[in-house]
Amino acid sequence: MEIIKVIVDGRGGTGKSTMLQSLIKGNFIDNTRITIGVNFFTKDYFLLEHEVRAQFWDLGGVCRFDFLRSNYYKGAHSCVLVGDLTRPNTFEELNYFISLAREVNLTSDQIILVANKTDLFDCRIVDPDYLRLIMEKYHLECLIETSARFRDNLEIVFELAILIGLRTKGKITEEEYQDHREFLERRIQSVHDELYNTRKIIRKCWNCSRPLYFSEFSSTNASLSKERLVELWENPHLEFYCCNCFKNLESQSE
Repeated sequence: MEIIKVIVDGRGGTGKSTMLQSLIKGNFIDNTRITIGVNFFTKDYFLLEHEVRAQFWDLGGVCRFDFLRSNYYKGAHSCVLVGDLTRPNTFEELNYFISLAREVNLTSDQIILVANKTDLFDCRIVDPDYLRLIMEKYHLECLIETSARFRDNLEIVFELAILIGLRTKGKITEEEYQDHREFLERRIQSVHDELYNTRKIIRKCWNCSRPLYFSEFSSTNASLSKERLVELWENPHLEFYCCNCFKNLESQSE
């Protein structure tokens, strides 16, 4: 069995631990506690005829843990750097993490940049043009937008990290790597197309006419599946209420 070490890093609150919890355990935890030092996760894969045990090293994102960080980067085969689409500063600080990766000889094509929290559509501040500038500035090759809440592209991010690790260890050919990467990129486009139009829909509260967004609707109905949320949101015949108006209606009916 091949052991692939993957560093998962970035500033605090970007959703690194939430992503890994969702990947490994299949559940979304909105209020994940801050990572103290490092969390360690493993997951087994069977990829391109190789049995792989992936080791995901989830590093705490707050500055007071920076003195520990370089030690964990040693021996890594790939690196996933996570930024928060609602907080531009998490991308502005990428230089520090990329420098650490390069100090241990991780090259640009071994680093995956993840732009997390696409489900917070109406809160998004970081636009695609800015992300393209980041990619050009640091000569990165792979950018993936994700949602830990809906698991959008979540499996793809870490499968690509494993694929990069197998290539780094010389276990697959360049042709095998490129073919499977193209397959993953088609899956990314499919996920993007699936929810893009849904998230563009803006509803209005039937009581106060306040604009309502899909991210607000999904976060207040967290028990529903993504498929059910989309089905309801795209139904033009349903009445939607903002949280305040809904609470008022409930209190009046009691």
